[in-house]
Amino acid sequence: MRIGSRAPVQHFFVVGALLLLLGHLAGHPLTAQKTDVLTFHNGDQVTGEIKEMALGSLRFSTTPMGTVEVKQREISALMSSKTFEFELTSGETVVGVIGSSEDERLEIVTQARSYEVDWLAVTKVTPIKERFWKQLDGAIDVGVGYLQASNQWDTSLGVEVRHTVAKARWFLKLNSTLRTTDSVVTAQRQNLMVGYNRKFAPKWFWSVAGFGTSNRELNLDFRATATGGVGRIWVTTNRVEFRSVAGLAASREKFKDQEANSLYDAMLGGDVQFFIRSGFKTDVSADLIVLPSLSQSGRWRLYANLSGRREFFKDFFLKLSLFEAFDSNPPTADQRNNDFGIETSLGWSF
Repeated sequence: MRIGSRAPVQHFFVVGALLLLLGHLAGHPLTAQKTDVLTFHNGDQVTGEIKEMALGSLRFSTTPMGTVEVKQREISALMSSKTFEFELTSGETVVGVIGSSEDERLEIVTQARSYEVDWLAVTKVTPIKERFWKQLDGAIDVGVGYLQASNQWDTSLGVEVRHTVAKARWFLKLNSTLRTTDSVVTAQRQNLMVGYNRKFAPKWFWSVAGFGTSNRELNLDFRATATGGVGRIWVTTNRVEFRSVAGLAASREKFKDQEANSLYDAMLGGDVQFFIRSGFKTDVSADLIVLPSLSQSGRWRLYANLSGRREFFKDFFLKLSLFEAFDSNPPTADQRNNDFGIETSLGWSF
C-alpha cells in the first residue's frame, strides 16, 4: 500500500461521502412554522421554533437571528402546540404537549394524564419529528498526524449517529485508525457498534447491541459480538448523566494463524458524561465494558474509552480520546494482551 495513494485517503473518502449525504439532506429541510414562544424572566418574549433542550441549554430557531442557544435557567415559560419527549431528573420520560407554562412551572399533557413539574427538573426536551432524517443527530471527527523522521502517517475517523423516537434510541458508532510507516500498514484498528435502548420504567431500560472489531496490534482478524441486557439510569441532571448495564454476550472471533472459535460471556458496563455550558461547550465522557468469560475459565476482556470534546466554533469541535483494549488470556503466549492509545481529531456535529 502506498501512503500517498491509499492510506489516509480511505478515511477521507468515507468522510466526504457522509458530508455529501448530510449536505443533501440538509438542503431539503422540512419547513417548520416558527410559532413557539419563549418567555424570559424579565418578561421579554421571542417567537421561533424549539429545536432541542439538553445539558441546560435550549436551541431556539428564530427568523432574524437564526438558531440561538439560551440557558435553561434564564427561561421563565415556553409555549408550543407540538409534541415533545421530556426527560426528567427522576429518570422518567414523558411524551406530550405543553399545556401551560409560567413562573418556572411546566404542565405536560399526555393522552392519559397531565404532569406539572418544575422547569429546572426537565433535563431534556426533544421534538417528536415525523420524518426519519429529521430524527437523526450525531458527529463526525477526523484526525491526521505525520512524523517526517520515520515517514509515518496516523489517520483516524470517528462517526456517531443517533436516531430518536419516543422512549427509544438507535445508535451507530464507528471508529477507525490506520498507521502507515514507509508506505506499509503497521497498525490498523476498526470498531463498529450498532445498538438499541428502550425504557420500560422511569430509570430502567432494555439494551441490545452488536459489535464488530479487528485489531492488527492484537493480531485479531475479527470479532463479532451480540449482547443483550438490562440497564439502569443512576444520575441524570443538566450536567451529569450516569448509567450502567448488565447482561450476556456471545462472540465469534479469529486471531491471526488461529482457528475461529466461539465465546460466551457475562457483560458489565457503564458510561458517564459530564457537561460544561459556560462559554464554549465542553463535554467529557467515559465508558467501560467488562466481559468475564463463561466458556473459557479465567479469561476476561475489557474495553475502555475516555474522551473530551470542546467546541471552538458553532458545531465544530476539537476532540481528545484515550482508549484501552485488554484481553487477559489471548490464544498464544507471544500475542499482546492490550492496546492503548491517544488520539486527537477535529469534528463536526449535526
